[in-house]
Amino acid sequence: MEQKYTNVIERLHELVVKLKESHSSSTYDTFAEVFNIDRDDNVQLFLCYSNLFRLCDESINAMDKYYPNKPTLKNHIENTMKALSKIKFEDYRGMTDFKSSLTSDTLTGLETIALITQGTEKTIPNDKLDELSKDINSMIDDILKSDMNDSLKSILTDRLIDILRILKNYEIYGSEKVVQSIESSIGAIYLNKSNIKSDSENNLCKCILVKLRDVVSFFSEGVALLDNIDKLLN
Repeated sequence: MEQKYTNVIERLHELVVKLKESHSSSTYDTFAEVFNIDRDDNVQLFLCYSNLFRLCDESINAMDKYYPNKPTLKNHIENTMKALSKIKFEDYRGMTDFKSSLTSDTLTGLETIALITQGTEKTIPNDKLDELSKDINSMIDDILKSDMNDSLKSILTDRLIDILRILKNYEIYGSEKVVQSIESSIGAIYLNKSNIKSDSENNLCKCILVKLRDVVSFFSEGVALLDNIDKLLN
């Protein structure tokens, strides 16, 4: 099957369409449905909300990069930001103003510029994201069951949990953020090499590096991070 690619504008478009088409007028229920989070988890809710604006900023940057002489194309993104700013959290019908402000013209314009903008990120089906998440969870279990020193164990599990968080909300973060998070995990192993004392710890870290290398290769081939992993393995 031919690999399909997407871009930040397409991810933004898909998310705001889901928010608009939600049957609930409650901000908490809508965000819980769209982002698969606990409706009472205010930290995750506001994180998702702030990341929607980050996607808008990144979309504007993409327009500046690919179409610097067509500033009017950014109007659709700016209108999306205005609609997002109307979401309310203290009102049980907090999504109402957003839904009425996000017009069909804005959505059509957003979809159009998404289609004409170069796609650089792999489109990942949900079953593949689930598979990758299971692999990361397996690594976490291996670490927690191991005799690895507590300091390194804590650092690595925290890094892997961060990767899980990003995979869970891949539509928000995209492949670049996945690779960056993995880079942080690789860096943690490198910076703590002196704490890897036993053969079992060394073998476990190598096993994790191999698995992380496979994940990086899936998302982005030819990145410098792959060379860094190979150097650590050798």
